[in-house]
Amino acid sequence: ERVFPGSIGDAYVAITDENGEYFLPVPPSVPGFVRCFPQDQEKLVLVTYVPARNEDEMVGGQAVTPATTVFSHKIASRLSDDIGTVKDNFLDDISGLGDVHIVKEGVAITGFELQGDPADEDVGLVAFSATALFNILFKNGVNVDYLAALDDFVDNASVDSEFLEGHGIPPDKAAEWSDIVNDSNEETAEDLGSELESALSMSRINVTVTDTPGGNGIAGATVDSDSDLDCDGCGTKTNANGQMVLTFTGVPAEVTNVMVEVSAPGYLSKVETTEIAAFATIDLEVVMARPFKLTVQVDGDGEGTVTSSPAGISCGSDCSQDYPEGTGVTLTAEPATGSTFDGWSGSCSGTGTCTATMDRARTVTATFIVSGDPFISNIRHEYYGIYDSCETSSGEIFSGHLYDIYFDFSDPDGDADKSDGAYVTVNSSIWSWADINGDGFSGTVWLSYCNSSPGTLLNVTITDGSGRTSNSLSHLLSEEDSY
Repeated sequence: ERVFPGSIGDAYVAITDENGEYFLPVPPSVPGFVRCFPQDQEKLVLVTYVPARNEDEMVGGQAVTPATTVFSHKIASRLSDDIGTVKDNFLDDISGLGDVHIVKEGVAITGFELQGDPADEDVGLVAFSATALFNILFKNGVNVDYLAALDDFVDNASVDSEFLEGHGIPPDKAAEWSDIVNDSNEETAEDLGSELESALSMSRINVTVTDTPGGNGIAGATVDSDSDLDCDGCGTKTNANGQMVLTFTGVPAEVTNVMVEVSAPGYLSKVETTEIAAFATIDLEVVMARPFKLTVQVDGDGEGTVTSSPAGISCGSDCSQDYPEGTGVTLTAEPATGSTFDGWSGSCSGTGTCTATMDRARTVTATFIVSGDPFISNIRHEYYGIYDSCETSSGEIFSGHLYDIYFDFSDPDGDADKSDGAYVTVNSSIWSWADINGDGFSGTVWLSYCNSSPGTLLNVTITDGSGRTSNSLSHLLSEEDSY
């Protein structure tokens, strides 16, 4: 191992791999590395590979921000877990970059030349520029914080002589050195067909599409963006691991987020808003959800509609909708005028709101019935004879002729049960009444009636729990056993 660099900023300990190349690892908590090649520092190339960091994060005592980082074209999703793969990808990306040749007249540096063709012109140009800046400082032995110099370079897309002057470099040397690097960068940009300002405004989003948080990657998912920025990778599909990269160029400082749209066969489409920044790389996991269909059916002789929250169902007209797995959907029934909601069946029950959890396909039926006044269709009686003492269903005791009175009625609103507060009136008097056939008072009512003599005319009505009163139907009592 050797300490590197020894004269610029804080010293780091470099390590040598099996091929004798030097790699400068950052602290274990910050995945990444710096590649220094070749071994002969006379032709030193320094390329930093560190993901975008927080503004206040420190590496070896120096602040590392998105603007002070040079990135590989391919970025592994979990750098710290597989640094070997990251290193291989990184070396593959800059393969052909070759040396950054230092042009000299005697011992004085007069320029830099790129030898080799980088796989990615933008990455190669940024790596060349960062290397040229480092060398103009390192070879001339000045004690200027390289990261701060690189930060200023990224902001301006050029080396600023005033920045160098502000760090103690004499004005003539500051002007000379800035011109050397800037002229070399312009020539290299022209040779590569790249543009430094555009390359420095590049931002990458590493997209991973999964079926659950941190779960299996979804291959073949289409990833796109509605951004007006130039986008390389938009509209393409994820690989076998569910991964792909969106590369945006020309990202202005005022743009802080972008929308990413993902679609995949068998899943609901999804839109995510993610941060974006020039010269930064963002990791984005998009968790897709499988759809389950909720179907609503409307039944009964009445009319009404069913609506949902989240939106999607308005039945009458739109009675089915796909929802993401695990979604709780609340259904609300609204009866039309002249109708009453009679209740849910299927995946819900009762007469309140219905909440269906979409863990599978579900069907819910809402029943609406015609509302209106109850209607008495006929009355009949059974005669028991004369009793000295007879007790009616209301608990009253009479002496006289005892009758059981029965009448049939319809109940459109479904609230003509005794439990609803409904009651029967016989000749303007309220009488208790009872169910005789176990059907919940749905159609036939019985009451016990004592009278002093046959020939009495009964006028019967029923009032339901909503206060609606039926027609009044008359019935003449007789001594016949039944009528």
